[in-house]
Amino acid sequence: MQELPEKSPISAVEVLEGHDLFQRFSVNERALLLDSVDVREVFPGEAICREGTPANEWYLLIEGSARVTRTRPDGGQERIAALANGALFGVVGVLESGLRPSTVAALQPGRCLVFPRSLLEGEGRLTLCLGELLCMALNHQLRAVNERLLGMARDADGPEVSRRTYGGWRQPASGG
Repeated sequence: MQELPEKSPISAVEVLEGHDLFQRFSVNERALLLDSVDVREVFPGEAICREGTPANEWYLLIEGSARVTRTRPDGGQERIAALANGALFGVVGVLESGLRPSTVAALQPGRCLVFPRSLLEGEGRLTLCLGELLCMALNHQLRAVNERLLGMARDADGPEVSRRTYGGWRQPASGG
């Protein structure tokens, strides 16, 4: 097994205290969260989560980098995204209570926090804050996708493309 490079490891406490998404959590809520998460070491090429497997947890990359891929209809692999420190991923499958829509594999040695789905099944402020956190993360991802689609549309149609998009569909420019 490969060893992680020598450096001072980032602790889960440091991540939760320093990450923007966790700022709305109280000290007590962060402590409760720390009791429920695991820190996982990952190595280059290792699948952190695999397309088609049950989505029972979501992740926060705290060190290293990763790539996101999915299988095309022809059986080939399609690269969807690259992830860096601070990326939250694995959320869609957990929220849908289904199977993973993509594979995330480490590109470098690193670590990630592993959050079990059971954290979303409780009651109280911690569950509410986690739900809000996941909504904010999904909103961020949707905005990024929207910007990519807008950029692709501009490349295809020129700068006059309207910024009004919905689900990748451009509203036609009003005739006048």
